[in-house]
Amino acid sequence: MFHVIAPDLPGIGRTDQNALASVGDYARWLDALLGALDIPSAWCVGNSFGASVVCRLASDYRTRCRGLVLVNGIPLPSTPPVLRWMGQRPLARRLIRAVQKRVAYSPSALERGFVHPWNVPPELQALVRSESPPQLDAFVDILVHGGSPRPVGLAPLLLWGEGDQLPGTSASAARRLQTSWPGATLTFVPDAGHMPQVENPAAFVGALGSFVEKARRQAA
Repeated sequence: MFHVIAPDLPGIGRTDQNALASVGDYARWLDALLGALDIPSAWCVGNSFGASVVCRLASDYRTRCRGLVLVNGIPLPSTPPVLRWMGQRPLARRLIRAVQKRVAYSPSALERGFVHPWNVPPELQALVRSESPPQLDAFVDILVHGGSPRPVGLAPLLLWGEGDQLPGTSASAARRLQTSWPGATLTFVPDAGHMPQVENPAAFVGALGSFVEKARRQAA
């Protein structure tokens, strides 16, 4: 039995709240949330952009994370100086935005990200039909800031929908991440894409529970 906390990140999930400027700001927000709930530590699980956030949380607030699980998501790389420069100039920023719109906020992104189209949540369908989703502008800001370093001393579970075909989070990308991260465990969720918790929840929960229970036994 687990007590599950599923925070709705401001500006990313909840668009009635202002987005935060960087991954570091979201990590501070999660640290404050856990403090407000009087929860000293938790198993930190993040999907997609959420994986970057929990990586930063585990890096900046190590004692908050009993363990780390990345679900079809990676630590956000440091931003190259040229990208920071581009992000401060209107024309270049529009170019970055257009690229991100095509890659992550378009109907074709859903086709690459989900194994079965009927599994796409209605909220995501509406999001990609929008010409100017607020999450897109928020993510461009975050991308320009960059930076969610890998935490030291934590070997994560990479829990991956094996049918994900989005750039950077495909099955081959997951294998490369595992190879580059000492101690990382890679578990594929079959018949699922970028959101395995949605497409194959039983397999997802089973793999996550097994990882946590194994870690508990080893720590006992």
